[in-house]
This record gives sequence, structure tokens and C-alpha cells, in this order.
Amino acid sequence: SELNSEVHCQIDDCDGCKLDVIAELKKSSNITSEDVEMKVHIRDENDNPVEGAFVNVFIAGQSTPINNEMLVTDNQGETVLEIMETGEFKVDVSAAGRFDLTANKNVTCDAAHCELCQPVVKFTVENEPEVDINETFCNDRESITLEIFAFDFLTLDTI
Repeated sequence: SELNSEVHCQIDDCDGCKLDVIAELKKSSNITSEDVEMKVHIRDENDNPVEGAFVNVFIAGQSTPINNEMLVTDNQGETVLEIMETGEFKVDVSAAGRFDLTANKNVTCDAAHCELCQPVVKFTVENEPEVDINETFCNDRESITLEIFAFDFLTLDTI
């Protein structure tokens, strides 16, 4: 559908120049599919499955996941979400001891052949290095010297 609107503004009254438009958007019937599953595979650097990873799937641009409950990968590093529409999705993955990852997945399916639609998102998660928080940094403070030089930014002469 098409929406036309005109706005007439005066330069001396910019604050009074406002346009409110209400448009009813209808979803095209050819973008929904039945029984389409998005499979998410989580692997480590050696292509081994990562069990217990948490997955959330969002419609791109939205902040609420489309999965009602947090998805968790099984012992094969896989989880499945039934989706009913095509479009751009954002997939977030987190696993203990590994870096969090995010990927976008564009799902395009032919509604006449939903059974052929099998979107798969594969992540390779890397181990997060362990940091010893008890490690002492700069313990020998007496031997460390801090030198500060001040310069005129324009002439680069010392001040």
C-alpha cells in the first residue's frame, strides 16, 4: 500500500512543524511458513560440540527474543527453534569459559515448499583465557619512574 502526506512548515516556527502518521502494515501472506526449524550448532576450535551453551534468537532490530525460554545446546552442541516467518534474525550465543558471539542469519523460504527450508547457524566459540586476578601487577613501585613532559601543542616547545 502507499501512504501520501503533505507537511507545510514555516521557517520561523520549526517547533510547530510536526507530522504524525499512522500506517497500518499488513504482513504479506507469502512470508510465513509452517514447521520451519532453525538449527543452531555450537562447536569449539577443534570442531567438538559445546554442550550447555545458551542461545537467544531475535528478529533483527528487536530486543525481546522470539524463543520463550533460553535455548540450551544438547550433547551434540545443537539446539532448535521453530520459526514461522522469514527475515533477518540475530542469534546470540554464550557458553561458560568462552567468548560470547552474535551472528545475523537471513532466512528466506518459499512458503509453497516449507519442508525445504532448513536454516542452520553454526558458531565456533573460542575459549576465553583464564586471568589470575590475584596476580600482582607492578609490585615493585619504588623502582618505577613516571616522567611527564608538557609541550605547547602548536609550537611543540616544552613548557
